[in-house]
Amino acid sequence: MRDAYSIRNKSERKYAMRNQTLLLTICISSSFFIITLLISFSFNLLPFWDTMFAFSLLLTLIGACMYMLQSGFFQPHFRNFRNFFRKISRSEQMADQLERKENDIPTTSIQLPLAVPFTVTGIILTTTTSLVSFLLY
Repeated sequence: MRDAYSIRNKSERKYAMRNQTLLLTICISSSFFIITLLISFSFNLLPFWDTMFAFSLLLTLIGACMYMLQSGFFQPHFRNFRNFFRKISRSEQMADQLERKENDIPTTSIQLPLAVPFTVTGIILTTTTSLVSFLLY
């Protein structure tokens, strides 16, 4: 399966992203069901949904962090820290003046193809488990 970022066509990219999200949702739900059956001798519905809710929140947080890293949200902060430490370091400042270096630091961007599917899957599972827990309690 190709990741969604390697596809140029927008409709194909949406389709690939939807397939990744659906596959991830099914795999996580079924794995939690199997793990719950293996760990406990009797299957209790409420602890299953509570555990699923906690892990779906974790998945949402991981996906959101991956998305923030991918979008370059922290790049200005990193650049400002580098400039600050460069200015307070006298030896590096002298070396930069001698070499006539510019203070412009190139930014690098990383591609994390699972950022959006993790976030969307986490949101779907969090919403589903909260609704089911609300109906069960």
